[in-house]
Amino acid sequence: MASKAPETYLAEVFGFPTDVRDPDVELFRSLRLCPFRPTSPDARRDLSTPHSQLPFEHQFARCTKDSRTDPLGVCSVYAGGRPSITCPVRFTESGVMLNATAAWAGPVLGVPAAHLRPVPEVRLVPAASSTEVAIDILTEAGDPAAETEDPAAPEVRETSAGNIDYVLASIDVAQPGSKIITDYAVNTYAALEVQAVYISGNVGNPFLEYMGGPTWNGANPPRPDWLSSSRKRLVPQLAWKGSILHAWGKPIAVCVQEAFWNTMPYLSAVTTPTDTHQEMAWVIVDLERAGRIFQLVHVKTVYSKFSAALTAATQTPAGSDRLVQKAILTKFIKDTTGKNPRPARKPGGKRRA
Repeated sequence: MASKAPETYLAEVFGFPTDVRDPDVELFRSLRLCPFRPTSPDARRDLSTPHSQLPFEHQFARCTKDSRTDPLGVCSVYAGGRPSITCPVRFTESGVMLNATAAWAGPVLGVPAAHLRPVPEVRLVPAASSTEVAIDILTEAGDPAAETEDPAAPEVRETSAGNIDYVLASIDVAQPGSKIITDYAVNTYAALEVQAVYISGNVGNPFLEYMGGPTWNGANPPRPDWLSSSRKRLVPQLAWKGSILHAWGKPIAVCVQEAFWNTMPYLSAVTTPTDTHQEMAWVIVDLERAGRIFQLVHVKTVYSKFSAALTAATQTPAGSDRLVQKAILTKFIKDTTGKNPRPARKPGGKRRA
């Protein structure tokens, strides 16, 4: 049987549906660019600012998924005929996710939604001790202000719990344009975590064929791994980072795609569609076809108490232990008789000789 084409499994490559092979899109793909990372105010998601007016590489940054030099530009894969987002950057299209989160977080924090500034990849530092050398948490290159700190001040080791995907912060500015950190103050903030779906199978081989590389034989095709994405990634994030933020009294939002949300009934069971809970919001988005692009849209926001969501996410319904007892007896009979157990006799059935 002939193997299926990569387009059967890959929904978007470098930001465009795989059935779109228009010359400008193919040029865009050849440059390994990301349409969700604009670098110019003239950039347009649908490439309506032509390359002839402004080179695409001056409109958008390169994709960096898995590699800065040779990125794996798969934004989404098909599941049941629908695109499922596999790259967190894909959620940033047109500010849809951030605007929906701010619309909830602003009233909860008591500030206008328009005043909240999104700050990506903020390191979460829950504790400090005065025994070791400080770990710099401000920039990868080091904190320039550290050179002017009091050398007699106690040294600290700050323990990171990972990064918050986004913080939506209300920031007071005393001196606009200043580089001095004390000229600014965080008034209040909310946290936003983004969860794309993990992939099982091999996505690299169909991607390479799609981009003109070696032919893929169709083995081990890519598919969404909903269970790993929720139980092995999202739930631990809630338990670890979420618990810290909740202890600080900070509102927490989580953004997922609708198909992902539908695989987590244990969470939907503890939410309400009305903003009666202000601790936690679930911002649910999806992709809809609009011409030659898939467009990110906000589907709904639902709300929950943090403790209820964490309990629902970390506890599996117990149900009955009937199947466990059957497994125990099956093993016991085989170990003690050397034979596989037989099905139970029907009532009134005759005993075999």
